[in-house]
Amino acid sequence: TQSTWGKEDNFDINLISYLMFNLKSQLTDPGFTQYHPPAMNFQRRILYVLLFSIALLIIIAMIYDTSLRSLHDCENTYQQLTAEINKLEREQKYLNIIQQNILERLKQGAKNDSKLQELYIKQGIIFNLDKTSVESLTKPHPIIPIIVIACNRITVSRCLDALLRYRPSGVDSAIFPIIVSQDCGHAATKSIIRSYVEEHPGIVSLIEQPDLREIQGGSGYHKISRHYKFAINEVFMNESYKSAIIVEDDLEISKDFYEYFEALWPILEQDESLLCVSAWNDNGLPQLIDTTHPELLYRSDFFPGLGWMLTRRLWVNELAAKWPPAYWDDWLREPPQRRDRACIRPEVPRTATFGRIGVSNGQFFDEFLSKIKANENQ
Repeated sequence: TQSTWGKEDNFDINLISYLMFNLKSQLTDPGFTQYHPPAMNFQRRILYVLLFSIALLIIIAMIYDTSLRSLHDCENTYQQLTAEINKLEREQKYLNIIQQNILERLKQGAKNDSKLQELYIKQGIIFNLDKTSVESLTKPHPIIPIIVIACNRITVSRCLDALLRYRPSGVDSAIFPIIVSQDCGHAATKSIIRSYVEEHPGIVSLIEQPDLREIQGGSGYHKISRHYKFAINEVFMNESYKSAIIVEDDLEISKDFYEYFEALWPILEQDESLLCVSAWNDNGLPQLIDTTHPELLYRSDFFPGLGWMLTRRLWVNELAAKWPPAYWDDWLREPPQRRDRACIRPEVPRTATFGRIGVSNGQFFDEFLSKIKANENQ
């Protein structure tokens, strides 16, 4: 191949020829010495520098233009967001005014309508009907009903009296509706419960276990287990409350019973290592506890019962589907149900039992249970 280096107007062709000449010579002559073409002249170098500079300037101009456009878009977006925020603030003010007016009308309409009061409480609309101004629209936690498990004890009145006596007054009272669930169909007991429903509309309500059939080969413990399942299902499945406190009709509560459960509710809701919160201490005999420290709490791997709180999550996801036919409390203490979880229980009990007569026939009542007293400190 003939090399024609030196003719600057044929630079590209010469370059190709040079490369082919070198390649051929290296393949055919081992002693070949590489040929170096003459350098480009000064004008051509200046031309390449200018072209590179122009290209660089064009790129910089494009980047600058894009940045300006992005900045302009950001300014527009900021202005739009500011306008939207101002609009939402104005709308919120209007909504607050409308909401206040609606609640005032609800308050006036519910003064003499117990059904409306009960409906508002279930829906989480909490206000004091005895005052002219709305004190609170909602609470930071859901309403926690008290389920009273009743059967044929006319002394259920003692339990209800204490629940009503120590129930928080004012706005907070709506947090704790009292739902009495009656089994047995005992007419005298039902009459007493109804008197409380009539005297405290919107606060006390009655539900009745519809299945009163005898259980073949069963005992009173089978009926109790069936009743518990019915009552808890009513509260969590039909009413959709998030938590509930269960007491039996032979329990009397302490003055700080409601405060105790209200304070521990967030812990039970958030701590997955907990099964329940109980107001009872099985070792609560006066000589075994420090009554001067009612604030002391313990985590127990033994389910205490006798006034306890559970969550809807626990019931719906675990317990409801496999609830036992009898001896539900012993069943709840078994490892498959407990699953290494604990119950919070107090040093000083928040409940006391007066139920000498019952399914257990007063077992351990005189020598043990009757001597455990509920907290008397404020």
